[in-house]
Amino acid sequence: MRRFLVLAVAVLVMLAAACGDDDGTTTTDGNANVIIGSGEIPDSVPEDFPFPAGSLIGSTLVDRINTRTEVEVRTPAQFADVVQFWNINLVNSGYVIGESNGGETRWTIEFSKGATAGTVTIVAADVSITQSVVELNLA
Repeated sequence: MRRFLVLAVAVLVMLAAACGDDDGTTTTDGNANVIIGSGEIPDSVPEDFPFPAGSLIGSTLVDRINTRTEVEVRTPAQFADVVQFWNINLVNSGYVIGESNGGETRWTIEFSKGATAGTVTIVAADVSITQSVVELNLA
């Protein structure tokens, strides 16, 4: 799974570079419609959205055409603790969890709040590092 995510991000970066401006964005009529970044939570993520303390923000994607945002999060914690964090803190932030299920190394949580819907896919990347991919549909 980790190789797939790295490959998917690499492909997205190459596509954006091939058909976009020099700054890595794809634009139409001067407006950035797809923005690929890393290291910072995009402005399109709601301010009340919880992120685990001590986490590093990896790759990000903001698709303004489809009102979709994706954020990779790496947390220095064990898998079960990160799953518990998302389940508790999403609810504490007012999000409704539709489904939360998985296994020992992969877990998916579907949630919503008002017009915002999304998923968090959690993967045990290492013994002490857990990777989460947050996908938000802000329609």
